[in-house]
Amino acid sequence: MEDTHRVTVIELVRWWEKRRWVYNIVVGLSGLAVLLLMQVDFSVHVLLAIAYYGVLANLCYTFGWAIEVLLLVYFNRVEPMGKYRLLLFLVGTVFSVLLTICSALYWTLKMDLALG
Repeated sequence: MEDTHRVTVIELVRWWEKRRWVYNIVVGLSGLAVLLLMQVDFSVHVLLAIAYYGVLANLCYTFGWAIEVLLLVYFNRVEPMGKYRLLLFLVGTVFSVLLTICSALYWTLKMDLALG
């Protein structure tokens, strides 16, 4: 017998939002680790850049549930991502960690080259 429970928008958003803290900690710690290893001087500009990056990372995280809501509303899917939701979360988090590490390395090296 099929489970015909139709997931609601609130359930989708709730699922994603319950995991946002995990995403933020994992991505934040990966960036912080690189910055500490590279011995970055935490000036006001660096702190503003970190805050800006955090806002953008969270905006990208929001795309996870936004895509599911679009699938639910516009394509009338009963369970938009279903069993793949956790996989999407994990892949998105790993991608964000890699992007964070690469970005932190790039900007740290660029700042070092600019400062001489």
